[in-house]
Amino acid sequence: MTGVFAKNAKKTKKSPALADLETDYGVLAYQLARYDKTLAVCQHSHPTNSCIKPFAEHAEQEFARFERRLTSNIFPAATQTQVEKIRATARHLTKLYQQFNAGATTAQTLTKIAAATIALNHEYTTLVRELS
Repeated sequence: MTGVFAKNAKKTKKSPALADLETDYGVLAYQLARYDKTLAVCQHSHPTNSCIKPFAEHAEQEFARFERRLTSNIFPAATQTQVEKIRATARHLTKLYQQFNAGATTAQTLTKIAAATIALNHEYTTLVRELS
């Protein structure tokens, strides 16, 4: 979740759907990076699990917000399948972070979060290609 694709995109006239997607994904990536830095600072000064709960809560909110933004954007009919895939993955990540926030800080949950994050990245890249 780096926002690299949006930053290095071609300088051509973009469709409103692509511009909205890049903005929404960029906001998600920025917020998660910010929370990740806060988590690292917290864990450095408080080497307990007390820092994880606020991070998980913020991440949960950001993925839910991203999914809602995708719902409110207007995408071409030809991209609806890919849009639904990325929305479903965002919902899945929201639920995983809810579980994490509720205390399911298992290796299995972390593995699922990592895999879903990779999937979201791939789905985003695919959708950007479809909209370009």
